[in-house]
Amino acid sequence: MSTSADVTAVSAAVAQLARAHPVVLVDEAGVVLVHAAATITTEAMAFIVKHTSGLVYVALTASRCAQLRLPPMWPFGDPSAPDHCVTFDAREGTTTGISAHDRAVGAKLLARSDTTHADLLRPGHLIPIRAADGPVLARAGRPETAIRLVELAGLPPVAVLAEVVSTQEPTRMCTEAEGRQFATEHGLAALSPADVVRHECDLLAQLVGSPGDLGAHGGQPFQRTVIPRPERDN
Repeated sequence: MSTSADVTAVSAAVAQLARAHPVVLVDEAGVVLVHAAATITTEAMAFIVKHTSGLVYVALTASRCAQLRLPPMWPFGDPSAPDHCVTFDAREGTTTGISAHDRAVGAKLLARSDTTHADLLRPGHLIPIRAADGPVLARAGRPETAIRLVELAGLPPVAVLAEVVSTQEPTRMCTEAEGRQFATEHGLAALSPADVVRHECDLLAQLVGSPGDLGAHGGQPFQRTVIPRPERDN
C-alpha cells in the first residue's frame, strides 16, 4: 500500500512533466533526468546535457520502435534488460545533429504520431531505448517508469532520459542522495521507480475489485488513466 508521500511524489512529478519541466528519477543504480519528449525544448535539452553525461536517450515502446524501424544495436542482449536501439537524428530541421536544438527536434519527432521511419536518419546522436510494452508493473525499469509518468501527464508515451553526473565529484555519476539534493536545488520533483509501482498498485486496487478481474481488463486501465493535467507554464 502506498503512503501519502508516494502519492505526493508521483503527483508532483506528473504536474511538472505536464508543465514541460524535467523531473529527477532516483534509485540505488543512479539518478536520471526525465522529460516528456513531446514538450522538450532546446533550453530543456541544454539543461539536460549540462548536468548529465551528455548521452541522451529516448524511451519508447517496443511496438513503436518496430514501426519506426529502430532495431536493437545488439540483438543478443539480456532479454530482461531494455534494448539500446540504433541511434538516429531528425532528417529535417537539423544540422550536425549533436546540438541541444537538434537533439530536441529529434526527440520531439519520436513523440509525434505521424512520424515514420523515413523521417529519421541513422546513425545519429540520440539513443532510443526500447521499453517493454504493457503496464509498468510488468517491468519497472527506468524506461518503463519514465514512459508511465509521461502517460500520467497526458502526453505521448515517449520520454527523454539522461544520467546525472555528481555535483560533488564530476568524475563519477550522481548518487541517490546527491540526486535528491540536485532536485531540491533546481526546484524539481524527485521520485523513485518504487514510488510509481506503489502508485500503480493502488490504482489497480481501485480499478479492479480483485486480482481475478485483471485478466478481463488485460491491464488496459493503466493505458487510460491520467492524472488531471495542470496549465502549462509560459
